[in-house]
Amino acid sequence: MGVRHAKEASHALECAKCRSAGDVLLESRGSEALCLDCLELGHLQFLPAGSAPLTRRVVKASAEPIGVMRWNPRWSRFERQGILAEPAVIEAAARASLVDADVRGRDEVTAQIREQFPGCPVERAEAIALHTAVRFRGRGRWRRGLREVGPEEVRQAVEESVLHVDTDYDELVRSGVDRAAALAQVSGRLGNVLSAWRGGVTMLDP
Repeated sequence: MGVRHAKEASHALECAKCRSAGDVLLESRGSEALCLDCLELGHLQFLPAGSAPLTRRVVKASAEPIGVMRWNPRWSRFERQGILAEPAVIEAAARASLVDADVRGRDEVTAQIREQFPGCPVERAEAIALHTAVRFRGRGRWRRGLREVGPEEVRQAVEESVLHVDTDYDELVRSGVDRAAALAQVSGRLGNVLSAWRGGVTMLDP
């Protein structure tokens, strides 16, 4: 499947419709800057450019990859900033990219995950760390290294992983269930896995 492309509204600070400050604002057909939720793309996650092996695998596995482009007036050309894809697809691609995706800061994030969640399987922790390291890198020419990833960012990364990989959240959202209602339905499973991992227990599939 080919990659669709969307232009990033790089100079906008908030969504023109809901006024939220999303991580990624895209330019709509009416030239407005809209967030992913208002474009009905809230089920996708942004993966910044930073690892070619990881990006290739995400594009290949995603059912609806969208390349995010930004216009560079200095060079008069569009430059790819990253990919929008399903969170579970990104993590699966990260697990497959552990051998050949060399991203600065990955080992440090892995160590933090293992410290907070000793029950998280090693390969899973490494995949989450790879994904997180890419997300926290600078973008474009300002990609100088990993921004500081603290305990709170690590916790959020692991929670997102469990939500999208270990629960039915994505399936519920795709079926039309409101995201808040879907989250409520899977909160028990989400909490059980996270509690087990914090306690050093690796849960088997239910």
